[in-house]
Amino acid sequence: MGYPISLNLENKTCLIVGGGLVAKRKAEGLLHAQARVIVISPTLAAGFPVITHIEDTYQPQYLDDYQPTLTFAATNDESVNQAVIQDAQARNLLVNTPADFSNMLVWEQSPLTVAISTGGASPILGQQLRRIVEQSIGQHYADFAQRLIDLREQAINTISTQAARQTFWRQALNQHVFDLVEAGDVEAAYAQVVNAYQETAR
Repeated sequence: MGYPISLNLENKTCLIVGGGLVAKRKAEGLLHAQARVIVISPTLAAGFPVITHIEDTYQPQYLDDYQPTLTFAATNDESVNQAVIQDAQARNLLVNTPADFSNMLVWEQSPLTVAISTGGASPILGQQLRRIVEQSIGQHYADFAQRLIDLREQAINTISTQAARQTFWRQALNQHVFDLVEAGDVEAAYAQVVNAYQETAR
């Protein structure tokens, strides 16, 4: 059983060994997270995003040179992938193997992110679950979440203790508010939360 986290990769170095379609997908996801992406491969697949490309075969020295936050073994040569994994683990660097970390399927509608893992059971099952999430969570939930981000800053500044803030959020985000969000009436739902906040902040 893994420990799920959301990792901030902004301006952090991530190293991909391989230049095929799998590596391309990894690079696209990392660039979306604003990571600094370095790819080691003699060639790159068509349409590969703009990254730092080292036109070379894999050498362990690259791990020492770049000390990546995350390393991805994504070649079509299993012996090379295993060498990357072993070299990274010998240097206490995180590499995409179940012993270290694995990617999850993600549905994202900023600021909301839902990540799905099947524990390796089936990628097809994961894709189906992502479709269910996408159909179940509409834009209105993302809009509501964005409003709450703005209000959260005010609550931190005006409600003095963490315990009091927790009590406020539990009371403000009640079932009636969620029913309004589910119905798509974000304005009414947010107004209810603001009213609760104003009563608490007095």
